[in-house]
Amino acid sequence: MSSTSDETGIIVAGVDANHEVYVLADRSEKVAGRQAAYKIWDTWRDWKCRHVIIESSSLWSLDTLEDTWREYQAEGKVPGGDPPVKIATPYADKRTRAIPIATMYEKWEPPVHHAGKFPKLEDQLTTWVPPQPGEAKSGSPDRMDALVYVVGELRHAWPKEAVVYTPAATRTAQAVRQGYVGPGVGRIRRG
Repeated sequence: MSSTSDETGIIVAGVDANHEVYVLADRSEKVAGRQAAYKIWDTWRDWKCRHVIIESSSLWSLDTLEDTWREYQAEGKVPGGDPPVKIATPYADKRTRAIPIATMYEKWEPPVHHAGKFPKLEDQLTTWVPPQPGEAKSGSPDRMDALVYVVGELRHAWPKEAVVYTPAATRTAQAVRQGYVGPGVGRIRRG
């Protein structure tokens, strides 16, 4: 790999019972192909991860991940079955994808914590400036992008709950009778 090659972003994170996200490791480096796949599976094993998330634009690497998974299976390093891979489809550019995660970091009591020091990751998180329209791409924030995917995955894995303000019971019954609100006003749970 050349000194100008992008890194393979490998970030490990988890979520606790209070839905707080913890960044546990940054194992990103300039590595590609089979070497990247070995590094990913070694990280998966070391941290007992549930799955690996890859970007759909990197699906060419899925074959390599599957091949190295089978190789590790033959060596007894991983369990049987298919490789635990989730495919993330980017819905927008890197800047737009990062905004919800950046917002989480900016809260007074942020729900994202770093369990250790990750200077290269933190440098990307605090200094990356997306190119303006028409400007040439200047370095890919691969660590940051990996963090955005894993934190986004954990954020969407949280139980979702909406609480709707419920006025006094008599007012609610009256509003239902008058057709202002439908039945079921109150607490709504979604899977």
